[in-house]
Amino acid sequence: MTPSDRLLLIAAGFFNGLRLVRLEDLSWENVQSERWKDEYPVCGRSHQSPINIDFQTVTEDYTMRPIQFIDYDEVPPGHLWRLENNGYTVKLSADFPCSPQLQGGSLHAKYSLVQIHFHWAHVDHYGSEHHLDGRRYPLEMHLVHLRRNKSAQERANDEIGYAVVAVFFELGNVANHQLTPITNALQLIQAAGTVRNVTLPDFTLKSILPHLPDFFRYNGSLTTPPCDVTVQWSVMRQPIRVNSNQLAAFRSLRAFHPDKSDNHTAAPFIKNNFRPVQELGGRKVLRYRSYAKYETDKINVESVAGRPHSTFFYLLFPMLILSTLSACTYQRP
Repeated sequence: MTPSDRLLLIAAGFFNGLRLVRLEDLSWENVQSERWKDEYPVCGRSHQSPINIDFQTVTEDYTMRPIQFIDYDEVPPGHLWRLENNGYTVKLSADFPCSPQLQGGSLHAKYSLVQIHFHWAHVDHYGSEHHLDGRRYPLEMHLVHLRRNKSAQERANDEIGYAVVAVFFELGNVANHQLTPITNALQLIQAAGTVRNVTLPDFTLKSILPHLPDFFRYNGSLTTPPCDVTVQWSVMRQPIRVNSNQLAAFRSLRAFHPDKSDNHTAAPFIKNNFRPVQELGGRKVLRYRSYAKYETDKINVESVAGRPHSTFFYLLFPMLILSTLSACTYQRP
């Protein structure tokens, strides 16, 4: 399949294992997402995503452990990444010798990374899909993982075929230098349907993860049609920074032209590519908090510097052990 086909597969917006969804045939403006259920009935059912995470109703889980981001510091050969404007969002992927993966953190299984993508709005005070205690952020990143050693059909039938990590970005005055390689490259994919191979020598997936491992966990769905309920969500508690110029780079991307014209300069900009929050519907949201026994909810980047050395050792010791292991150690089934 070539980029010109415009037949884009989606998982959490790209591939669901059963059906093909032509993005330009769908209405992606968030105010019209309520009509998705007319063509995709699952979108109107229960256990949908995203949600608002209410601090008053989450359940503290003291048995849960941090998520292990295995091989997230690896780089693809030649630092070559695939950057795509699919008319709905920007997608970043690569061919790794050792595919980065998730495990631990009470995940259902082992999951391999397939791509990351972003959600935003045309203004700064909202744009994220999930809400954190009612707060919305201007940008949300999804790191999409597929369950290892499963066929597409098995994943679709699996209660948890996908593991998606959501990361919030909050607006700041200083650019996020770890994100800069991506935002600088967005000028190469202005038109919908554009795919470029780009060299990002200073970029790793680990560099755009929050410093703190705290997260919320719940089971939900893809946030785009067909909205299959087969996702285990890990929503990171700590946001990372983005500035207005970097947000503008995302907002400069074009959607497909409504009349299928090839004149991309006349096409609308991608905006409000987020789904509104859905009803929790009796689901339980669990919380992993690294300082649960010692600290309150007020955790931020600055406060990390003041933690006792014993706490730092508790957090860093597993990382030191992992760093001594050979490449692809955790790539077994």
